[in-house]
Amino acid sequence: MGYAKSTETKHRLLRNTGRLLRTRGFSATGVTDILTTSGVPRGSLYHHFPDGKEQIAAGAIEQSGHSIVYALREMIKTAGSLADGIQQFCDYYISELEASGYARGCPLATVALETSATENPVQQQTAAAFEAIIAVVADQLLREGFDEPHDLAVVVVATVEGALVLAKATRNTEHLAIVRDHIQNQITAAAPQSKE
Repeated sequence: MGYAKSTETKHRLLRNTGRLLRTRGFSATGVTDILTTSGVPRGSLYHHFPDGKEQIAAGAIEQSGHSIVYALREMIKTAGSLADGIQQFCDYYISELEASGYARGCPLATVALETSATENPVQQQTAAAFEAIIAVVADQLLREGFDEPHDLAVVVVATVEGALVLAKATRNTEHLAIVRDHIQNQITAAAPQSKE
C-alpha cells in the first residue's frame, strides 16, 4: 500500500510539473508552485527528487517527450501516412493553443528556449526528446521510401516547432495551419512513386 501511494505521489509530481512547464516555462515554475498544484508536502518532493527542481523538471520533460512520441506514432498509424499524421499533430496543437488562450503549446519548445544556454539535465532531456521525435518522423519517411529520411525529418520537426513558437508569440494559429498544409503538400508531392 505504501509503495503504491509513493508511486502515485511521484507520478502526480511529474504530471503537474509537466503542466506547469508547458504553460509557464522552467524559470517561472517554482518548487512552491509544483507543491501547491500537486498537493504534496515539500518532503515528498525531495524524497522522490532529492536534487529538487532541476531533477523533477528533467523527469517531467522526459515524460512529456515519451507522450509526444507515443501520440505522434499513433497519429501516423491512424492516418496511414506521415503527411496525414503531421496534419493531425498540427491540428491537435492548434486546438490546444486556441482552447488554452495560447498557454498550452509544445512543452519541449517552451523549456528548450530557456535551458539551452548550459548543459544540464533539463536541457539534456529536452534534446533527447527532440531526437526521439525526429527518429519517429525519419522512421516513417524510411518506410514510405524517402531517401535521406533523417535530414527531411529534421526539417519537418524544426518547421512544426518553429510554427508552434510563432503561434504562441503572435497568439494566432495561422502560422501553424500554413505549416501543416505546406508540409502535407510537400511530403505528398515528394513521396516516392509506389513500386509495383
